[in-house]
Amino acid sequence: MGFTLKRALELVGSPATIEIAELVPEIIEWNRTFLVEHNGPLLDDSRTEIYQGDLFGCLANRGSETHYDAILIDIDAAPDMHVTKSNERLYTPQFFQTLGEALTEDGRLAFWLAEATPRLEMSLERHETKH
Repeated sequence: MGFTLKRALELVGSPATIEIAELVPEIIEWNRTFLVEHNGPLLDDSRTEIYQGDLFGCLANRGSETHYDAILIDIDAAPDMHVTKSNERLYTPQFFQTLGEALTEDGRLAFWLAEATPRLEMSLERHETKH
């Protein structure tokens, strides 16, 4: 949450909104208490919105008229190293479709992963060529 949010806020300027989907409420609380000197101002920035829940719920709650200019998925270390079992859904063609529908026409999708993932890159490219 901290490093990624800090850099995103530096890059987007104003006006902008950065919506964070955080599954674990303790991580939000940890950033507000133990890391308050570093991350507290980031969470309190007027451009920051926190959705406590998983990414799937966040996207489902966005409404059909809300579209994102960018979606950065910073959840798992790799497509086969999931934080939770349900994250398997993040790497499916059906979810790529959901992400595409959530983006603006010129929107961008990025995955942060700890290692190169050629298979995921190929899956994303295949999905992109179909649309």
